[in-house]
Amino acid sequence: MNPAIPGQHIPQRSHSVLNICKLACLLVQTGLFAFFWLRVQQQYSFFAATSLVLYGIYAVILYCLHRVYGSLRIGKERLFNLCTGQLLTLLFCDGFIYLIAALTLHCLPRIPFLALVYVLQVLFSVGWCYCTNKLYYRITPPEAAVILYNTEKELSLMETICGEYHHYDVFRRICLDDLTDEAEDLISDLPETVQAVFLGKTALPLQETVLRRCARKGITVFIRPTFGDILLSTSHRRFMSHTPMLKVTLQAPPMYYSTVKRVMDILISLLLLLLTAPVCLLTALLIHCEDGGPVLYRQQRLTKDGKIFEILKFRSMRTDAEADGVARLAAEGDTRITRVGEILRAARLDELPQLINVLRGDMSLVGPRPERPEIAELYAQKLPEFHTRLSVKAGLTGYAQVHGKYNSTPAEKLQMDLMYISGISFSMDVKLILQTIHTMLKRESAEGVPPNTKDPAA
Repeated sequence: MNPAIPGQHIPQRSHSVLNICKLACLLVQTGLFAFFWLRVQQQYSFFAATSLVLYGIYAVILYCLHRVYGSLRIGKERLFNLCTGQLLTLLFCDGFIYLIAALTLHCLPRIPFLALVYVLQVLFSVGWCYCTNKLYYRITPPEAAVILYNTEKELSLMETICGEYHHYDVFRRICLDDLTDEAEDLISDLPETVQAVFLGKTALPLQETVLRRCARKGITVFIRPTFGDILLSTSHRRFMSHTPMLKVTLQAPPMYYSTVKRVMDILISLLLLLLTAPVCLLTALLIHCEDGGPVLYRQQRLTKDGKIFEILKFRSMRTDAEADGVARLAAEGDTRITRVGEILRAARLDELPQLINVLRGDMSLVGPRPERPEIAELYAQKLPEFHTRLSVKAGLTGYAQVHGKYNSTPAEKLQMDLMYISGISFSMDVKLILQTIHTMLKRESAEGVPPNTKDPAA
């Protein structure tokens, strides 16, 4: 089988090679840590029980953090995202082991030597990401894909997904509006080389036809979900009177969830306020010096059960930004943003005062972002499910902030928030908090909405 021919299935040996590369990454990173540990703790041999236990703990934490940041997803993530994910994974893993050594083993490893090992790990990891990414595209042929779409905008989005984030070769595009009973035969008569179908929003009967026929051929289907699709994804299987049923409901978190989450909110927000105090003082000084206006910006927002609270942010726009009383989202190249504000928004520093809102209990660390009441009403007119977001407390970060962008459409943000609400759990909260740090390093996640967007629901 010639791997250079688009549309042919990926050879099993390609998967094996990539898995070996991933294993080599974990072994080398753990090996560099082991070298550091032996140099610091010279009374232990390489095979001492204490050493082996610590290597095991390090490897497990390392693997889990790689999963959180997707830093081993060669070919599925941009090279920059892979490298920053590796950097954060190693930083947190090395830092955690440092704390274990300092607290439980009553020793304080030398920080300069630890920093040197971290630098060596990062240099290896960046080289590994670059070389393995190149290898992936050399040994893995693009998968042949078909796009079924409704609008030109939807077609453009799916082509972007195929070309930018994944390894797909689109060789056929079919408009669902043009499908007739005879045209549906195109779906069942897809060539054997097709491996993926990207399906836009469509009527349920046609969707079932596509899923059934693609399943019969072993073709992967990617669907843009509706509200019902998201609920179905978390449904529970039931057999009632020998009949298969799906129990569909918004998943209620365990009883201890709210208490544990509130404790986590208080502890982490206090810690972050203490750590960022110097940055906050400097930021406040720069804002005041630029135009003499107020440092903080206060705005009414919605949280759980529609309760209104006053959110706090460092002011990043002119004081007359909404002098006409019309609510507007920040646009790309928005002239209302001050020079200091541009820096604050790029580094997400304007959000720091919201830690006070978290401490007060107005917000949580993780949850749907709080919307302004007037904008929420506009969204609800076009998106009836929008108020479902108010079933949980608003958050400083959330599913939509980690996986979307500032300029993601309201419908896309709503879908991501519903994915969080339908599968809410403490482990997901922890994962989203860790992933938020990675998201802050991605410049594209802070892009503004298109200029002159007056209707936030558009």
